[in-house]
Amino acid sequence: AIAKKKKDEEDAAAAAAKKKKEEEDAAAAAAIKKKEEEDAATAFENDLAGALRLALNDSASSEILFGWVQDLNSSARFLFLEASHRFGDHLLLTAEFRTFTNQPAEDFLFEQRDDEILQIELAYYF
Repeated sequence: AIAKKKKDEEDAAAAAAKKKKEEEDAAAAAAIKKKEEEDAATAFENDLAGALRLALNDSASSEILFGWVQDLNSSARFLFLEASHRFGDHLLLTAEFRTFTNQPAEDFLFEQRDDEILQIELAYYF
């Protein structure tokens, strides 16, 4: 009877230790997840975005799109302008411009602070 009681006490102690370890592991995992969320290295965390599109509804399918993304924690901005126009049945001219402004040194996109991207494309469809 004494041996059984001692075995039951050991089992209870082992179960309590296991439960405590599981709780500690869960708390550590929650702390790691919280830290990862706080340190998230995403380009558009806590930002506000908007865009305006003007479609002329003409036979050339002319349209212009202007958009911006404003970082709410700094003055950093990402701006873009896109335009397209058809010439006849076979040609489509598309232009795109993108720029980053006021990127602070600690910003994820700091390396793009001096980048302006201009792409012009003339596509032929047959």
